[in-house]
Amino acid sequence: MKHLLLTTAAALALSACATAAPPVVDRGAPSQARWDAGQAAYLAWNADRPGWTTTASGLQYRREGRAHPQGRRPTATDTVRVHYAGTFIDGREFDSSWTRGEPAEFPLNRVIKGWTEGVALMREGETYQFVIPAALAYGDRWVGGDELPPNSTLRFKVELLAVLPAA
Repeated sequence: MKHLLLTTAAALALSACATAAPPVVDRGAPSQARWDAGQAAYLAWNADRPGWTTTASGLQYRREGRAHPQGRRPTATDTVRVHYAGTFIDGREFDSSWTRGEPAEFPLNRVIKGWTEGVALMREGETYQFVIPAALAYGDRWVGGDELPPNSTLRFKVELLAVLPAA
């Protein structure tokens, strides 16, 4: 009988717990202020990670793999051929030459400031990762319709395939 009472009491206690609503956590409505705070927090966190360097402008970078000291280094007026993938800080991809299956070519002075600065650090054959603050990317404007929100910190993996000197 004592065993039956204990089992019944335990079952009642557990059923009461099962019907209790989980605590409500107010995370607040999405807003530009929350977005901006998240972007800033990511930049601060990434800056403290081993292997990352932050330039005076705020660009964060690291090289993947070995250096190619004999490779040509581009200047701002050169055209570069690259493979790249661009993601948000949460890893969602928004653009990739690898996904398209062909490298991209563009004059280095016709891209966002973070690309101009970062790719100029590279040598042909090297792959770098960049974390580009909004001020060096697209700033406070929407880009691509509603693809890239204002004040987005962007991550890129870039492989410099070739430097095509300015004519």
